[in-house]
Amino acid sequence: MKKRLGILVSMLLICLMTLPTFAADAPPEIVCQPQNPTYNPGAVALYSVTVKGRDLVCTWHLVYDGVDYNISKIDEIFDPWEGYAGEQYGYYAEESAGQTTFYYYFQGMDEALSGSNIYAVIDNGSQSVTSDMAYIFAVDGVKTPPTTVVPAYVELFQGEEYTLHCEASVPDGSALSYLWYSTSTGNIQNSMAVNRSSEDKADLIVDTSMAGTQYYCCMVTSAAGGSTYSSLIKVTVTDPPQMQMTDSATIPSGTVGQKYSFDLKQLSEATNYKIYESSTYPNEFEKTGLIIGKNDILSGTPTAAGEYKFAVVGEKSSGTGSYICEIAFIVEAPETTEAPETTKTSETKEPETEKTTETTKTPEIDSPETKKPETDPPYRDNEPDRQMSGVVVALIAVSAGLAGALIVLLFTKNKK
Repeated sequence: MKKRLGILVSMLLICLMTLPTFAADAPPEIVCQPQNPTYNPGAVALYSVTVKGRDLVCTWHLVYDGVDYNISKIDEIFDPWEGYAGEQYGYYAEESAGQTTFYYYFQGMDEALSGSNIYAVIDNGSQSVTSDMAYIFAVDGVKTPPTTVVPAYVELFQGEEYTLHCEASVPDGSALSYLWYSTSTGNIQNSMAVNRSSEDKADLIVDTSMAGTQYYCCMVTSAAGGSTYSSLIKVTVTDPPQMQMTDSATIPSGTVGQKYSFDLKQLSEATNYKIYESSTYPNEFEKTGLIIGKNDILSGTPTAAGEYKFAVVGEKSSGTGSYICEIAFIVEAPETTEAPETTKTSETKEPETEKTTETTKTPEIDSPETKKPETDPPYRDNEPDRQMSGVVVALIAVSAGLAGALIVLLFTKNKK
């Protein structure tokens, strides 16, 4: 009895402990990496990282003299870097619009910290991400540096036009100047000035002529003397998707005023379909009254009869290019049932003696069967949620059964 009781209790505990694992969060997403301001020795130095996510914990690290220190851990042990961090140092956080910004400050750091790196590790209890390293500049004679914000990363196709922008401001409102740098190593120390016409502006036109990864940063200098290097922006340029041989298809027709749906994945194994500007087919997609929704379902309610032509492009699952299909879509007018017009016939007078009153039977009109709209294929938007809910319900049911069995055993044992 005791053995069976112990097994039941163990199984119940295992089921209860398993439930929280299904609620694991997605990894935190860094929205803005730590910047690289230049501070005057003795000034308050502030570093930050902005993250999107829930239940976030940030741990700051300082790489000083080749050693990585956890500077969020404040204890009585004196580390070599602490003698150059000023009288006070520490961290705090602010939340705004679903994002959290974590800060770390040095209350008057010394020039000895110049050349060190600072970075953050953000954890949500199940997954973590590590920010880029910010380079610490401590130079004598520098005024308050500007605050800069740039994107963390950009992904582009070869030949695509794109402009980087650096958002900068300074408390005293001084005029700002900009100088853009680039490097292929990912280290700000190895960056070189970008010699293009826009290098002295807040915007920079990215060179996408060649595939590869390049890092950009912007140095912003105020007229009062302060300067800041923005964080490095990782820009990845890839080859444009290869276009496959174009197919054509006539999808099942629709009816005006009746709901319609068609799974575009029936055309091929491609996914993420979008409207494609075909060179041979006119783009009449907007006239159909349809949209491409989640899971590549073409759906909507046609509003006008006619034959419409458009093209769609999807991503090949093999990753070797794109699948293009030119589509013809016929919309039929709804069937209507009208009563036939009654024709007047000349009345024939019969002798009054043999007057008969026959009821004229109106011919019955068989209404044509109403054409049923094609049923929508099952949407799969919430398929993972339904599967997850089923697992959770099953676990709860098993836990309830085990708890019931446990109560019966205890009751039986006490009764004996």
